[in-house]
Amino acid sequence: PEALPSSARVTLLVCGHAISASLLLVVNKWALQAFPFVWVLTTLQFLPAAVLVWLAGVMGAIEVDRLEWKKLVSFGPAAGMFFITMTAGNAVVKHSNVDTFIVMRSLVPIPCAFLESLALGEPCPRPASWVGLCMLLLGALLYASVNRGVTMSSSSWMILFLVMMPVDAVLIKHLINTTGLSQWGLVLYQNLVAACLGIFCTLSMELSSEQVRASAWEKLSSGGLWTVGPVGLSAV
Repeated sequence: PEALPSSARVTLLVCGHAISASLLLVVNKWALQAFPFVWVLTTLQFLPAAVLVWLAGVMGAIEVDRLEWKKLVSFGPAAGMFFITMTAGNAVVKHSNVDTFIVMRSLVPIPCAFLESLALGEPCPRPASWVGLCMLLLGALLYASVNRGVTMSSSSWMILFLVMMPVDAVLIKHLINTTGLSQWGLVLYQNLVAACLGIFCTLSMELSSEQVRASAWEKLSSGGLWTVGPVGLSAV
């Protein structure tokens, strides 16, 4: 059987994810204030990652699985749902505030726990785990209440996020356990499929008119470093 990772490695990965996710949330808010095009920004968060991982694999710097049509198709639903979820999250950040997103994100583990038990046969969390999840939610609500508060100006995007995120998390976990892809192969497949969907959605729903395309280009070209900087950081 495959050896379990050490506690130190797990702790390092969890802390790294927490730091990067926190920084990305703030950077996304900054980027959307300077460049208020949600679909474009979300697509830019997937496309560079897919290109860079593919190039690194071609050059032999990392081990990346070859692209196969059947695996791309199997990743379609999960990657598509993940892209829509990320778009919904960015829309909440754009129309509401960071505090609202923090509270919304703290709700996600609760339905995830039920879905894991029902769909993947994982054991139901123990009472102590439920206490921890409730404390997480309570802490987020208290933080928001003493800061800027929770705003409901993007309720439709919030509902979409809360529905899609738990389902997508369980689906991706299932794919990780069943596809046999390497770590970087998973990154390539997910980001590539999501980027392709993002390009389609961006061109068909957000940049569908010449006027909007001209406005987006003007924002980037005339905004200088204060626009290109946060957008570039968000993409990285």
